[in-house]
Amino acid sequence: MERLKKVISWRIVSVMTTLAFSFAWLKEVESATEFTIILQVFLMINHWMFEAYWDNKVLGKDSD
Repeated sequence: MERLKKVISWRIVSVMTTLAFSFAWLKEVESATEFTIILQVFLMINHWMFEAYWDNKVLGKDSD
């Protein structure tokens, strides 16, 4: 459960950063939002899998 809280907290920061950067680059709210959502879903899944792998393989703990 702690991993999930950590991942969600970081995603909030990451979403806001990505959205701001995307909007500044693309100058369109709709395109920036779409890009941000797609990227963040991918990154959240990737982050969770990395944390699970790290805990299991590197630290020798069971995943939650």
